[in-house]
Amino acid sequence: MTRYSRENFLTRPDDNVLILIWDDRAAPQPDIYNEKVQEVAQNLSVSAGASKERYALGRTSLSSTEKLDGYQECTRNLSSSIALIV
Repeated sequence: MTRYSRENFLTRPDDNVLILIWDDRAAPQPDIYNEKVQEVAQNLSVSAGASKERYALGRTSLSSTEKLDGYQECTRNLSSSIALIV
């Protein structure tokens, strides 16, 4: 089924969709971990918004043996400034 809308929804971000993925194991230092996750997400948001591919990959160190990998993707119908996470 196809539906049409009088509202232009293609150029407006949809912040109603939320996907949560988590691991039941406890982070060794939750405060540092959460800070690093936020840092990586913000950096990747800027990189993905500015990239012609519209995605970005990143990695940061949590400790000498643990790494945190991140992936951010922006849809092509949004401008770079809208794709940013605040």
